Amino acid sequence: SNISATTVTNVTITDKIPANTTYIDGSASNGGSYNAITNEVTWNLGNLSPGAKDSVTFQVKINKSTPDKTPINDNAKITCNEATSAVFSNYVVTIVSNTPPKITHTPVKLGWITTSIEIKAVITDDVKVDSATLYYRKKGEGNFASVIMGNTGNTYTGIIPADAVTIKGVEYYIEAKDNVSKAATTSTYFISVDYYPVLLVHGLNSNGTDTWMQWEFNFYNELEKEVSTVLA
Repeated sequence: SNISATTVTNVTITDKIPANTTYIDGSASNGGSYNAITNEVTWNLGNLSPGAKDSVTFQVKINKSTPDKTPINDNAKITCNEATSAVFSNYVVTIVSNTPPKITHTPVKLGWITTSIEIKAVITDDVKVDSATLYYRKKGEGNFASVIMGNTGNTYTGIIPADAVTIKGVEYYIEAKDNVSKAATTSTYFISVDYYPVLLVHGLNSNGTDTWMQWEFNFYNELEKEVSTVLA
């Protein structure tokens, strides 16, 4: 940002790639160019009038050999014709985490046919959980479908849709990633799927005729519902 009252000319930003990282080719924005010899990215922004702003970005990947909790420090050098010396930006510090997220989950073992199944897990990370994904499939099928798990605090929830819950059963697992792309994956779990239990109840109507009432009991959700009434 040019906070002066005059236009500054030939504005150049130079940023040396931080230690313990590797530049991702083509990631520099706004026409920035990477010099592999100096290990720097340079942007030539031209002139900036009073009050004008510009911003630039680039991406790096953290080297595999970098120890856990290593700080990654970065700042950029800014020059222009009007400045008598280079100006340096503020430092940006990122802490390396080689520890994947921790997933705590009690497997679901029983479901009811064509009824969606809620999957919950507590997921934590020493830095930040970036995403959690629930993968599921009908038993014996090839590819897993997926759904992003929403969260309230550290509790993450995903729903296996009803059309995936067949009498064959359901297989599922959970994957979580942190903000440096470290991933954790649970085992693959199996959910047995059954039909609702049915109870037939015999009685008399007010007019003296026989009646049979068929009830389904959904013990999983602790609900019950009358399915049909059959007059004898």
